Amino acid sequence: MKDIYIPECVDDYVADVTERVFPDERIAGNDFYRRLIGWVMDERTPLLYGQTHEGERTNMSINFNWLMTRDYTESQMGEEPAVRSLYGLHEATHMTHRLPTRLSEVTPGEYAEDFTASEYRASNESEIQVYYRVSELRDAVFPGACLAVDIMKARGVGQQPTHLLNQVRALLIEHDTFDYIAQGDPYAQKELARLKQFAGNRAWAREHYAHIYDRFADPALPQSSGLTDPEYEPVIASYEPQLAQNRYEANVIRNVRFAFAMCGLEVPLLINFQQAVEAAATLEGKHALV
Repeated sequence: MKDIYIPECVDDYVADVTERVFPDERIAGNDFYRRLIGWVMDERTPLLYGQTHEGERTNMSINFNWLMTRDYTESQMGEEPAVRSLYGLHEATHMTHRLPTRLSEVTPGEYAEDFTASEYRASNESEIQVYYRVSELRDAVFPGACLAVDIMKARGVGQQPTHLLNQVRALLIEHDTFDYIAQGDPYAQKELARLKQFAGNRAWAREHYAHIYDRFADPALPQSSGLTDPEYEPVIASYEPQLAQNRYEANVIRNVRFAFAMCGLEVPLLINFQQAVEAAATLEGKHALV
């Protein structure tokens, strides 16, 4: 972990996350995404950090409200601010789902189910829904690629409810029953094959659960909550961001304690916000194992 920056003031925190994670105004300024980002800041208050170890690029620190920043300046995927904002949107959407943080209260199967469902929601939002909600964004990213949303629009399929898309994604990834839909369409077959690469999510999550259980079984650590699939769109669509200074500080204290567990270190008690900021500074150069 590196480049850990925790602003003293909540307004500076919001500005920093907006600048570094959601630089594309088409996403940050969209009404639905403004509310989604606000919900995540209020509930999760994700703290930003840079990568110091290769394993951190594929870890699950987002479950514990830490978001690893990424540099897309050399990316061939499209406009850098748009690609970076899509990455941020994917991670933020993950955090709208329940992501268990006190593992003694859930079984390996429940953990795997929550992990997989959060991935389906995040992928559908950043790969499909975003191009319905912000249609002008499509030309800015993945030039020349044929995405699932392109196939849907070419077939005259309008925007669908997210909870329905999540069910469809599960059927396409986990079962072969509907593979015939892609027959005769090489673009659809290629996209379906890409989706099926994620069929092992539940097995991976069970293994992950066993590796980190001891670090996150402490009853003193808080348990996370989130929105169910039927709640997700209605709640976000009517949500008004309201992160106040006292809640910001409390969430930072919680998240810094999580970070110590993520790094396999003894979790400090942390009485106040200033202690949390000082403790976070000692994590510079540590490896986020989770």
